[in-house]
Amino acid sequence: LVAPPCLGMAAGRSRHRTLTTTTTQMLGVGSLYKLLPPSALAPSTPPLLIVIDGTALMFRSYYAMPPLTRPLDGLEVGGVVGFCNTLVSLLLPYPAVSGAGGVSVVITFDTKGPTFRNELYKDYKANRDAPPDSLGPQFDVAIEACEAFGWPHVSMVGYEADDIIATCVEAARTERPVVIVGSDKDLMQLVDSRTVMVDPVKKILVTPETVREKFGVGPELMIDLQAMAGDSSDNIPGVKGVGPKIAAELLGTWGSLDEVLANADQVPQKKRRENLLGQREEALLSRELVRLARDVPIPKSLPIALSAGSCQGDLQYERVMEFLDRNSFSTVKSTVNRLMS
Repeated sequence: LVAPPCLGMAAGRSRHRTLTTTTTQMLGVGSLYKLLPPSALAPSTPPLLIVIDGTALMFRSYYAMPPLTRPLDGLEVGGVVGFCNTLVSLLLPYPAVSGAGGVSVVITFDTKGPTFRNELYKDYKANRDAPPDSLGPQFDVAIEACEAFGWPHVSMVGYEADDIIATCVEAARTERPVVIVGSDKDLMQLVDSRTVMVDPVKKILVTPETVREKFGVGPELMIDLQAMAGDSSDNIPGVKGVGPKIAAELLGTWGSLDEVLANADQVPQKKRRENLLGQREEALLSRELVRLARDVPIPKSLPIALSAGSCQGDLQYERVMEFLDRNSFSTVKSTVNRLMS
C-alpha cells in the first residue's frame, strides 16, 4: 500500500439460554469473544450468531484511516484496510468447535438509492451530503474481502443494513445467542437477554442494563424515545424541545409513546405540552422511521435460515492470502498470520 506524503502505514442444547453480563476470560480467540459472557460460547449453547453493520464500519474506517492506495491500480483502499483489520482482530481466531459452540457471521450493507423510509417521509436523510467519491469503489473491495474470508454478506434494495440486522436477529434469537457488531443507537432496540451489541472500535459491550444506564429506558422503549427525540443526522423530526432525557422522563411517567400522546394535555410544562399536542403526527411518523424492519426478504442461504447448528467454517488460508497479496494489504496479512499462528 502507498501512503500519501507525511503519512506512514501506520446435543441437548437450550433454546432459551439467557446471556448474563459477566464477561469471560479467553485466550487464543478474537477480541470480540473476550467481551462476552461465558454462556455465549458454552458447549451446550448453539453457535453464536454475529451480525455486523458493514456499512457503518466502512464509513468509520474510511475517516479513521489515511487515504492509502494499492499499487495494483492506484485505487484508494484505506477504508478497506481499516475494515479488514477491525474484523480480523474481532473475529479471529474463531472459538474452537467441539461438537458444539462456534460462531456464524453475517455482514450487512446498505444499497444505493431510496428505502421504504423515503416513501414514508421524502425528507428522510435529505440533509446528508453524498459520500466521498473515493469511498464508493472501496465497498466492492470490502465485499471481495468478505468472500475471501468466508463471511456471508447481504444487502437488499429498499432496506438499510440495520433492517437486515433486525431481520437476522428476529429469525435467530429463539435459536441461538446473537451479537450485533455496531455502534448505532438505532440498533439498541434489538438488545435483550439473548442479544447484545459490541462497539467494534471502542470494544464496549452493550446489554439491556447499559442501554438503561445511558438513556434512562430499556431497549424495549428505545423506539418510543427516539420517536420523540428525533435524530438530526437522519433528518427525523421528533417533537421539538424533547430530547432523549425529557423523552425518558415522559416514558417513565406514562410508559409508552401512545400514552404520552394520549395524556399530553396533562404535561405541566406549557411549551412541552403544546409541542406534544401539536406535533402528534410528527411523533408517530418518527416512530415508523426509527423502527427497524424485521421482515426483510433475506436470502435463504444465510446461516440464520439454516439449523441452529450451523457455524463458521475453517479459514481458507490460501484464499485469504491471495486476496491480501493481490491488494497489497501487508498490515492485514501480518495481523492474520500473527493471530492464526
